Amino acid sequence: MAFHTAERICLLLAWALVLLGLRGTALAGPGQQNDAVTVTTERRAEISSLIEKVLKTGSVNVLVGLKLPDGFTPEGHMASDDAIERQRANIATARKTLLESLSGLGVKEYGHWENLPFVALTVGEAALRRLAGSPNVTRIQEDGLSKTQ
Repeated sequence: MAFHTAERICLLLAWALVLLGLRGTALAGPGQQNDAVTVTTERRAEISSLIEKVLKTGSVNVLVGLKLPDGFTPEGHMASDDAIERQRANIATARKTLLESLSGLGVKEYGHWENLPFVALTVGEAALRRLAGSPNVTRIQEDGLSKTQ
């Protein structure tokens, strides 16, 4: 059992080094463009604690903020129904693009909202790594209110 714990500690340290070394690189998968992305200190901190948890449990529930081409405006502050519909279409497209980028990584979507640029996912280690380097993600945080699916 001690070897298993030592193995996890080594893996955690390796992840920390990977995250610290991500200055300006994305973690693109096979067949994906490796767009340059700056992993901020805030994103590193968010991911670090999530990696620790996923190593212990195998998966973690996260809320992922979606980057929209025109940014996000609360619908109550929008001037027209057309603007609301455009933003909702942008949210749907961003969600679809993100889920396609996570294909094959065992991700389970358990929630999304048509009027908010967030998606709720159960992810493992590889998907979490992909999210960390994605230019389509604005935020990753643990969904503490939902149990792992």
